[in-house]
Amino acid sequence: MAFVHLSIDAANNEFKERERRYNYTTPTSFLELINFYEKLLNSKQGAIVDSIARLERGLATMISTTN
Repeated sequence: MAFVHLSIDAANNEFKERERRYNYTTPTSFLELINFYEKLLNSKQGAIVDSIARLERGLATMISTTN
């Protein structure tokens, strides 16, 4: 996440040069971004775990019907 923060800093510097105005990245918004990413990651991991379980049940059913 530090790379993201540094790239935002570079964009802010470019904005300052082009528009002659400051744009600040506050720690609060950065922490909110991390919190959002963490929630999204947990959500996606849960979906993947559910898909794995479903696949395993399907494979077990296929194996049991072939025997």
